[in-house]
Amino acid sequence: LSVSIGISVMLIALGVIYGFKKEISTALGGFGAHVTITALEGNNSLETPPITTDVNYPSKISQLDNVKNIHKFARKAGIVKNDNVMEGIMLKGLGQDFDWSFYEQMLIRGSLPRVSDSMRTRDVLISEVMAKRLNLDTASKVEMIFIQNQPRRDLYKVSGIYRSNFEEMDKIL
Repeated sequence: LSVSIGISVMLIALGVIYGFKKEISTALGGFGAHVTITALEGNNSLETPPITTDVNYPSKISQLDNVKNIHKFARKAGIVKNDNVMEGIMLKGLGQDFDWSFYEQMLIRGSLPRVSDSMRTRDVLISEVMAKRLNLDTASKVEMIFIQNQPRRDLYKVSGIYRSNFEEMDKIL
């Protein structure tokens, strides 16, 4: 009887571990990508220089097995400022072809950002953790400061708030 109980407990534990591993893998793939192609330069910055898009690699990669989609993106480190609170952030710019299904599942308030290839929008989607720390809600205006040769300030509107239940990711994205 004790051997049967021990084996049952181990099987349940393995099932829980496998399920949790799959959930983490899905979340990491949703926040970033399973594979990212960037320009190879000698810096360790999270920001990467743009790569040319007139080469043939997107069509070749999309023909590979298990490739679901390919998205263009840009990342920019900055500081988000509201009232007396400032936080370091990583802003991720996405194209019109982005698959929002991952974020649709986690959206708790508001709507997904409007994205257009022909005009720049100022909608942002933020995590619930960041919204609480900065005292923001949907339709709130938030100032972002980008550190570059000439520091740049932009004003954005919070279009939606998501909850991923991965607090470490929610703190910076």
